[in-house]
Amino acid sequence: ALIPTIFMFYHIGRYGENVTALNSVLFFGFIAMGVTLITGSLITAHAIHFANNAAVTFFTATATDVSLIIWLYLALVTMLTIIVEVKYGFKGGN
Repeated sequence: ALIPTIFMFYHIGRYGENVTALNSVLFFGFIAMGVTLITGSLITAHAIHFANNAAVTFFTATATDVSLIIWLYLALVTMLTIIVEVKYGFKGGN
């Protein structure tokens, strides 16, 4: 639970006391922590984080709802990561 807590404290400075944004950050931190523990690598979590930030920036500028696209991307990256890990074996994070 350390990673989501770090995410939240960092983003308090970014979003202030916006409860919706902070809850989203905490939830995303748990997802990133889970993906990192499953894959044993931070690369997937960073890819999801980068895509999330890029999508939010792009779709905020174009006034388009981004939630479905983010969830589809998250599902795709997670499924592909799990498929690759199953095929080549879990390395685990030590």
